[in-house]
Formats: sequence, C-alpha cells, structure tokens
Amino acid sequence: MRHFKYVLACDPGAKPAFASYIDGQLSNTFKLIARENGNLTVDFGRELLDLTKGWADDKEESILVIEDQYIPESHTEGKFKARGPKRIYEEQQYKGGTFFPSAKKVVEVRSWVEFAFRMAGISTYTVQPFEWILGIKDYKSQRLRREEIKQRSKVFATDIARRAGRIKPKAEIKDSDIADAITIGDWFVKNYPVDNLKHKIQEGS
Repeated sequence: MRHFKYVLACDPGAKPAFASYIDGQLSNTFKLIARENGNLTVDFGRELLDLTKGWADDKEESILVIEDQYIPESHTEGKFKARGPKRIYEEQQYKGGTFFPSAKKVVEVRSWVEFAFRMAGISTYTVQPFEWILGIKDYKSQRLRREEIKQRSKVFATDIARRAGRIKPKAEIKDSDIADAITIGDWFVKNYPVDNLKHKIQEGS
C-alpha cells in the first residue's frame, strides 16, 4: 500500500485554493490567481510550474487531491430533455449565460492544475463534490443549503487549522475556498488508504 506523506488539496476556481498536509497534519494554505478579466493569466502557468517543481522532489510520496466540477442534474440531462437545446440556449442568453460559462472556467483551471502535476510525475485524485462534503461533521443528519455548507466548512476548517497550530486559538478561517481546500485534504487523509479509493488514483506520468 502506497503511503502519501505529502497531500496537496485543491479547490479550483478563478483563484484556486490549496491546503498542504504532511503526515496527515495541515501544514500550509495559499491561493493562486488563475484568471483576470475572465482570462487565464500567463503567470498562473508559471506559478503552477514552480509549485510542481517543489513537490516533484518527493513525487513518489506526494499526491494532488482536486475537486471535480459539480453540475446539477437540472442544468443538464433532465432540463435538456424537458425543454430542448434551443429553449435552454435562449434562456442562457437572456440570463447572461451565467451557469455553463462559469462552470467551464472552473473546469479549465482544474484541468491546468491536474495536468501540471501529472506531467511532473505526481499522482492525482479527483474527488467528487459531495464525496468530501459528507466528511463535514453533522452534514449527514441535516439538509443544508449551499451557503450553509460553506459556513459549516469554514467552522470545520477553523477547527482543523487551530489543532494543527496554523492559526491562533481565537482566529478563524474566513475564506470559503481555503476552508474547502482544508476540508478536502482532511477528508482524503482520513479516508486513504481505503480500498474504494485506491483504484481512483491516477499515477503521474
């Protein structure tokens, strides 16, 4: 069974958030700027290369855990069948086309991050949104809305950061992206090695 001493969790977006773990303990958090004015920045590519170089030295013991993009069923197959592509396209244009373009941009950032790590020879694991969310305390027993999940993630991440000594006892994690990255990483280190995760890990090239 492979042991991953170094785990880097990522919540992708216009400013992807990262949380690094060493031997199961939170060690650092940071964000990169992937987009400005809606476009991918050149600096983002350079920063990714610098980031992977730092992790490549221990690539056999390292893994990137990154969240996949969630697309609600109502926005995809069910809606497509019920209303047809022409109607959906017209609605998206009327509403400014907010959903799919924004989802596409997140997918692009995620692809860049994952590709950079794979090319550096570092293994990756793509975690489904509700896979790690189920690790948040009391989530299973309640029906929480998106903003409530975000708030719960901040509380959960704050507790993790305090116990790891990464923030002061009375400080809080206020950035929801950082909070999600911390929680994603915590979920992975608690659930791996588990048989149902092993086959999903993509080995670095």
